[in-house]
Amino acid sequence: MAAGGTWPESALTLAIPRASGEQSLRILGRLLADHLWSHFDNAVEGLARDMDAAARLAPAENACGPGCSQSTSGPSC
Repeated sequence: MAAGGTWPESALTLAIPRASGEQSLRILGRLLADHLWSHFDNAVEGLARDMDAAARLAPAENACGPGCSQSTSGPSC
């Protein structure tokens, strides 16, 4: 979502069911007051930017460390 994608696209990338993601956002929305939601949103955006930057700095490194193999279904460590 930080890259401008939609929640369904992000759920697919994260390999979670779309309904689970939507339910999580609904629950968070009820629990967080308006001013807290913006802090949560900013934190998630910052985390996504940091992860993108780390991936660009070390594209040969796997997400879970040396010896980890990645596939479309995720890492297998």
